[in-house]
Amino acid sequence: MRVAIFFSAILLFVLAVALLPMSGPAEAVTKSGEPIVVRSAHGVIPTVQALEASLRRRGVSTVVKVEQSASATLVLFADPHHTADASARALDALDLPLRALVYMEGDFVSIAYDDPKALVKRHGLSADEAAAAGRAVAAVVAEAAGS
Repeated sequence: MRVAIFFSAILLFVLAVALLPMSGPAEAVTKSGEPIVVRSAHGVIPTVQALEASLRRRGVSTVVKVEQSASATLVLFADPHHTADASARALDALDLPLRALVYMEGDFVSIAYDDPKALVKRHGLSADEAAAAGRAVAAVVAEAAGS
């Protein structure tokens, strides 16, 4: 049951990728086990607005937006039609809703998010489902970053 719920949460992203025009990959900087970081072409506030707009176009809601400072905002998001229910494993709440951090470090604004492949492994999904989720989230972030 928990696998189905988690998969449903990322399914919308997978479907959205199929509808996007193909473009070059975003500049992603990551090490194994660390969050994926993509540089944005915009400031913090415009990047957050673009991220929320990109999610809305795919039917995904911003659950909460935590403005940690003028240079960092945490955005939690989920598909309102595919949220975990009370029968789901309690630890699933560590990963759901999904989240992205928009922050300024030095002269650059970046978007950081957990690699969906690592999250999916924790929830027992297949390698194909993990790869599709990774492409989907990367597409949303790349669109928001202006890549």
